[in-house]
Amino acid sequence: LYKRLEKRGIRIHTFRFGNVYGPGQRHVPQYPHLIPHFYDQNKDKEQTEFTIFGDGTQKRAWIHVRDIVEGVLAASLSEKPGSTVYNLGGTRESNAHTI
Repeated sequence: LYKRLEKRGIRIHTFRFGNVYGPGQRHVPQYPHLIPHFYDQNKDKEQTEFTIFGDGTQKRAWIHVRDIVEGVLAASLSEKPGSTVYNLGGTRESNAHTI
């Protein structure tokens, strides 16, 4: 598919996002995302302890949705020829205890 589209001058950008967080993200119990989960636990009070699933040592590199938007816009406006796959994610790993 990529080759056919490129022959017609159509560029395709594929984006893979990792551990995105930001405004509007909801905590859904079936899919516990750490940052909205902590936010929900603390939104009405100053809580100092949070519920952590597992032992809390699993590491993730978080990225804010604003940074995702910037990456998608930069790639979309790029003059780079051809189709490209972009991995957009954070660069600094943290665990639940650090967050």
